Amino acid sequence: MNNGSTNDSVRLTESQVSISKKLLAGRLAANPVTQFPGTVPSSLQEAYGIQSASIESWPDKVAGWKVAGVPADLRKLCGAEKIAGPIFRTSVITARPRTISICPVYRGGFAAVEAEIILELETAITPATELPDDLSLFGAVKSAYIGAELAGSPMAMINDLGPYAVVSDFGNNFGLVVGEPILNWASRLQKPIAVTTTIDNVVAGQAVVESVLANPMTALRFLIGLCRQRGITLAAGTFVSTGAITGVHRIDTGNSCRVEYSGFEPMEFQFVHAQPK
Repeated sequence: MNNGSTNDSVRLTESQVSISKKLLAGRLAANPVTQFPGTVPSSLQEAYGIQSASIESWPDKVAGWKVAGVPADLRKLCGAEKIAGPIFRTSVITARPRTISICPVYRGGFAAVEAEIILELETAITPATELPDDLSLFGAVKSAYIGAELAGSPMAMINDLGPYAVVSDFGNNFGLVVGEPILNWASRLQKPIAVTTTIDNVVAGQAVVESVLANPMTALRFLIGLCRQRGITLAAGTFVSTGAITGVHRIDTGNSCRVEYSGFEPMEFQFVHAQPK
């Protein structure tokens, strides 16, 4: 299914097209991919080219984008501090208060949960859209939510292969959990919000969201710039998952998780095996 065109200026080789097809096959069948299916890309441009080919072939629409940080020791090599990957419509889960969200993970692959602030765009942002200052950037956001990214790949070793491999496989994303809206978000996120992630009743990570400008808006501005380079329009209503707050916490089927943002109802998850699409 065509999910919207991109203009990544890389003409893929036959082997790179094969990488895209094999990564997609693993995801569609919910089967492990035991090694990267070819030569790992040697640049972000090449990796995003593979990602774009996979987006075009995936049987779902893009509903949002995840933004993630590149490990500090690899930023100079990559020439980037952040990377991005698509989030698809059927993988977006709405968390209900006092309800356990059932979240699928790839059997034998990589799976993690990351507490994140999620932004929803008010209007479409095209490659020609100019947002020169923070005020105009704030105006492009309709709502903000507490939430969590579900990182996931059929490749258990994906993060060990580095950011080029991660970008190639949808940015190592499996889905998104959208929690409560943050009312008066622009002012509410100027005040610290404590966040705790618990896996199977053991605290896995704690941190504080200091300010909306400290991470969420920085992530959004990065994504807009990247999409401008790639020729991608961000539609109105697009979700943007803005980066891990308490860390990247590995999980597996059978695990339970609780993510608590101070002042909000906790979000609770149970992880199960993903089924073939």
